[in-house]
Amino acid sequence: LFSIPYYRADMGIMYNPAKNTITKPEDLVGKTVGVQTGTTGEIDAKLITGVKVNSYPDIQLATLDLENGKIDAVVNDYPVCTTYASAHTELKVLDTTSMAGQDLTQVYGIAVRKDDTQLKSDIDAALLKVVADGTYASLYQKYFFASPPYLPK
Repeated sequence: LFSIPYYRADMGIMYNPAKNTITKPEDLVGKTVGVQTGTTGEIDAKLITGVKVNSYPDIQLATLDLENGKIDAVVNDYPVCTTYASAHTELKVLDTTSMAGQDLTQVYGIAVRKDDTQLKSDIDAALLKVVADGTYASLYQKYFFASPPYLPK
């Protein structure tokens, strides 16, 4: 049994707009993209035909290659990208929930024992309360340096 979703894990495409124009995932065709080995970013980047995917053991190595112009973009979880881009203002991040026509939406909920419906209800109510009073958006902005792409409902 799970609570209402409290978080949607979008993919981020981080790029330097002075060097590339990326407004949708298909703009990566013909480009070299950095990803972290073994992540959903690696799986998702490989969905697009015509993209050269460079896999790195650590996402920081990919971002360094992006900064140095060795690759055109980095694909990783949206909050990872926005956090990095907040300290590197020359970089921009595109938020996406699909690549090559495939829905990438993943939502997270809080797991409770399947017979504990009261706890689930209490958690759902608490989540809705922090959304309604602005706490959720404020904390998301503080820690992920972006407005939340999704609000629990």
